[in-house]
Amino acid sequence: MSKKFFALATFAFAFALAATASAVSTSDIYTSTSGYLTVGSGMGAKMSQSSNVIAAQTALNACVSGSNLKLDGKFGPLTKGVFMSFQASKGIKVDGIIGPVTAAQLAACSTGTTTTTGGTPVVTGGAGDIEDVDVLSTYSNEDVSEGAKDVKIMAFEVEADNGSDLALQNVKLAFAHNTTDNGSDRLNKYITSVSIWSGSTKIGSANVDDFNETGNVYTKSIVLTGAVVKADGKATFVVAVDAASSIDTGDQNENWGVALESIRFADGSGVVTTDSSTGDLDSVTLPNTTVSTGTNEVDFSFEELATSGDLEIKLTEATTSPDARTIEVDSTSDTNNVTLIAFNLKATGSKMTVDQLTFDVTPTGANANEIVKEYRLMMGTTTVDTIAATSIATTVTGQIVFTDLEDEIMLAEGSTTGFSLVADINDLEGNFGNGDYIVASLTSTNFNSTNSVIEDVNEDSVANGDRTGSVTGEIQTFYENGISVAFDSTSALPYSVDGVNNDRVELTVNFKVTAFGADAYIPSLITVTSAGTGSTGTAPTAAQGVGLHLQSSDAQLTTAKGSAILTSTAEETAYTPTGTDVTDNAYTSLFRVIEGQTKTFTAKVNVDNSVTTAGELDGAQVRALLTGVTFSAGTNVIVTAGTSVFTSDLQDDYKTGYATIAD
Repeated sequence: MSKKFFALATFAFAFALAATASAVSTSDIYTSTSGYLTVGSGMGAKMSQSSNVIAAQTALNACVSGSNLKLDGKFGPLTKGVFMSFQASKGIKVDGIIGPVTAAQLAACSTGTTTTTGGTPVVTGGAGDIEDVDVLSTYSNEDVSEGAKDVKIMAFEVEADNGSDLALQNVKLAFAHNTTDNGSDRLNKYITSVSIWSGSTKIGSANVDDFNETGNVYTKSIVLTGAVVKADGKATFVVAVDAASSIDTGDQNENWGVALESIRFADGSGVVTTDSSTGDLDSVTLPNTTVSTGTNEVDFSFEELATSGDLEIKLTEATTSPDARTIEVDSTSDTNNVTLIAFNLKATGSKMTVDQLTFDVTPTGANANEIVKEYRLMMGTTTVDTIAATSIATTVTGQIVFTDLEDEIMLAEGSTTGFSLVADINDLEGNFGNGDYIVASLTSTNFNSTNSVIEDVNEDSVANGDRTGSVTGEIQTFYENGISVAFDSTSALPYSVDGVNNDRVELTVNFKVTAFGADAYIPSLITVTSAGTGSTGTAPTAAQGVGLHLQSSDAQLTTAKGSAILTSTAEETAYTPTGTDVTDNAYTSLFRVIEGQTKTFTAKVNVDNSVTTAGELDGAQVRALLTGVTFSAGTNVIVTAGTSVFTSDLQDDYKTGYATIAD
């Protein structure tokens, strides 16, 4: 057994101070002979004041919440800061100088307190010893990614005998590189610091540059604070490392071992012992060819961040991303700052830079550059980059690419950053007319490493497998004079008539219409434009007014089974056709929505099991979807050439639940 015992008189004195109640007197801190205490007291020419400073530090630890000053007898900046906090709390002039008034206040505050000395925790008992040290199997062959912090690589358990609590003062660790590996043997090429933890509390740490190196073995006794093993009890401690932010390629996947060489501790009697033989504190010598032959040794290795599996760049849709909508534009001036999509990026495992982002753009009705003047990539409210719109043909999906962003987009590890793609829209002219629209998306294909350049802290490309998410924008439709449509509510109600073949369901979609640019006229005509098993229906023609689609898994459902009616809170007026136009002749009345006003519309359809072949829909579940709203802006003369059909993404949101037709 190889233990070294120390029972120094000076330590015994300090330990006795720590273990008993300490009532500091005024004269311990200040006398007319010792003089005032201030920065520099207890040091150099003022070394004679050291005992007075210790008394003041002892009192401050007792009187100031959270104070844990080391009782070293040196009045430095830390002691001064704590003391000034004490002065402020007592209403004393805050000058950082301890005189008779503050000495009396400190003495009064400290009476009956229990303190610690030099960070050594209070322990109880007499003579005590370590019963056992066990290196646990909790961590083994851990992979440490470059740049990672507080990576746990070893756990060990210390057991005290029943003689005394033990205050652990330091733990000596040894690190060595596997001698069969080809990478560097220098520890600071791999890690920057080593720490020891008790639960979630860091109780000690050391910079790797402070380690001693002998024959490529790196050792350090790491000082511990607050590490106590109760008498006849056990405590578990964990060794963790901070990896270098960049590890050379030749040092990737290299193996290292860490060993627990010794523990220095104090028992309740004040005896200090360094134990290097109990339990897993054995005499294994590092390095060795396999790194893992020692019973007290734990292996770990290093890996490139880009291949560690710890990286992720996650793309999600932001809550501010616009739904399908109509946007009021002008025939003489541009409309700026129209958001096409909004999204979030979250970097995990490393801070990241974004150098390039690629978006899909699909115009309809006109080419992209006829609709859009320029695109802007925004990070929050800051413009990151601006590019002019290029020609993408109508109904064709093309790409827009923002490049050279690395100096602008730097994502902090663990943070979520919001972005948006914003467009300045041209005035209506040429091929760009009412009802044209555009859709922008950041798909998973756009987000891959070919189309979007994203790098980790080491300037390695984030692999496609570490990129997740996509954002598909919705239709943004442009009108000078037009309507916007907003969802209100739906209902789906079954009605049993005779329980045989005359049963029906009533399906209702309520929506709101707002007119902008001019009054809007909406025909009272409503048409069941399609029916089937699918969830996609047929938009109405101008001559069909408002359109509904019926959906059921029962293939017997047809448009003939549905009869619909449209009502509104808007003013309804009779309509007399003025010519032979098919749309003009389809209507008998119109609803007028005055410019700037919003009115509610109710589209209701009854699906009747008695129509056509009675009983065909016994037990069928049926729902209705709004497919389009015909309107004319600025004129109550309704002809095909002057009408528009609003369809912007209605079928995704404007649909009822299912109602079941009775058997």
